[in-house]
Amino acid sequence: MGIYFGFQGQPGDFAVFCLLGVGAPTAAGFVRHVFLWRGDARLLGFETRDPSWMWEVGFANLAIAGAAILTVALDWGTKAQATVVITMGIYMLGATIVHAISWQKKAGEQRVGAVKAIGLPFAYAVVLLVVAVTNI
Repeated sequence: MGIYFGFQGQPGDFAVFCLLGVGAPTAAGFVRHVFLWRGDARLLGFETRDPSWMWEVGFANLAIAGAAILTVALDWGTKAQATVVITMGIYMLGATIVHAISWQKKAGEQRVGAVKAIGLPFAYAVVLLVVAVTNI
């Protein structure tokens, strides 16, 4: 839903995009990676006994969520919001690379669909970067 607002181009829509397209998903990512890490790791195909890397990703998500919320709540403007969106876009490009490498190394029966593992994070990254750049 947040992505819809990114393409509207009306005053205030980019702030809504920043909150719903970046802030909300990264806040949810924090909760999933830190508090629900076992199920989240299983769902992502990265099962582990050591949650430290999941927590690290969760706190990175929290930092991005906090920045998205602050730029809107404190009315720091479109450029600050775009900076947060670009940061998330770059983060998701990195996640796409990690997912692709991990997906390739797994045995065929252990691979989740390539679209889910690689395509969706890549598409999200591209949308974030395109919307941010077109709104600066």
